[in-house]
Amino acid sequence: MDLLNAAAADRPGVRYACVAAAAPAPPLGLRHARFRSVFTPLSMALFSLTYLLASRANAAYPYAAATAKERDQLADALGRACTPDVNDGMVPTLSQLWGELIHVAQADHLDLVGQFDGAGEPTYTGWLSSGSPFGQEEFERLWSAVAEDIARTLQAPVRLRAASTARRPPGIT
Repeated sequence: MDLLNAAAADRPGVRYACVAAAAPAPPLGLRHARFRSVFTPLSMALFSLTYLLASRANAAYPYAAATAKERDQLADALGRACTPDVNDGMVPTLSQLWGELIHVAQADHLDLVGQFDGAGEPTYTGWLSSGSPFGQEEFERLWSAVAEDIARTLQAPVRLRAASTARRPPGIT
């Protein structure tokens, strides 16, 4: 992470935005789980492990301080305060904040890319059985927010540096 952060500094003039997700904490047992396939118990166990690992803050990698507006957005969307142990099963929610927060979802990490229970088929089971309420409607709401944000950004004036086209790699016109 230190190497990535050292190599990937913010670029002046670039607008940054993010979405954040948080999944519900895994249940303590499987008694009340609805098994959609024979792989569901294994998937639930995997999610429980990854959620536990992601819930452990590391002092060597502190999260950027969330603004009051971001804390309110997170709390409103999640229905609870976003503490350092809240995560999407892979990534701590507070470490997902970078630039403007444009959407918050109650979802696990894979839900955001379309790997959610249901996924248009009643027999489909996502890779991680997290118990999140995320479904097709939430998926469309999330990606609509991303598309609207991109559209707003593209409508803003674009300033290109004259020198940016002066030296291009061979073969690019």
